[in-house]
Amino acid sequence: MFFVYLGPTEILCYTGRPVARVESYVGARLIDVLDACGLSAQHRARLKRCVVIAEGQDGYRAIFSWNELYNSVIGEKVLVLHERNGRPLDPHLGRICLISANDARLGPRHLRGLCEVSVQML
Repeated sequence: MFFVYLGPTEILCYTGRPVARVESYVGARLIDVLDACGLSAQHRARLKRCVVIAEGQDGYRAIFSWNELYNSVIGEKVLVLHERNGRPLDPHLGRICLISANDARLGPRHLRGLCEVSVQML
């Protein structure tokens, strides 16, 4: 699995209010993690009905469609992060967290303490 470097990033909440400014993040693409677990081996017709649900330790969830992750620019930068500004994540972010860096506002799908990723068929 390859790690992705994400340069200067501003985290905005849903209202557009700045929450944080980060110089760098390092992590793996969520689609690479899913592929390592065998998701892409599923029949394509089934994949088109999938949603991916990521959950943080606080119960907050981010939801992605298979098409959004694998067939749009959003999926290129949905990252499972382990490093911020050249150091391990701060304790309030947990050991790993998730960010959807190609969203217009990053706050709504920024998960702290990523603890579970599940795939559900609709």
